[in-house]
Amino acid sequence: KAGFPVPLEAWLRGDLRSWMRGILLDRETLGRGYFRRSCIERLISENDRSSGTFSKELLSLATLELWHRVCLQQPAMAAA
Repeated sequence: KAGFPVPLEAWLRGDLRSWMRGILLDRETLGRGYFRRSCIERLISENDRSSGTFSKELLSLATLELWHRVCLQQPAMAAA
């Protein structure tokens, strides 16, 4: 068995670019203190210029934030 290529680089420079920016540069996301706005903006900018060099890293950061929202933030909201 072999995996199949996923066009992650093209997605994060195209259709999913605004989705990724919306998650990573959200005021609540940045307010947690995990990410520095300037670093995230630089990663996105470099990713756009260099054919998706940082796509895996950006997806990992977005996944971390989404995990935080679902697993850490939601239970706290439900308890309140």
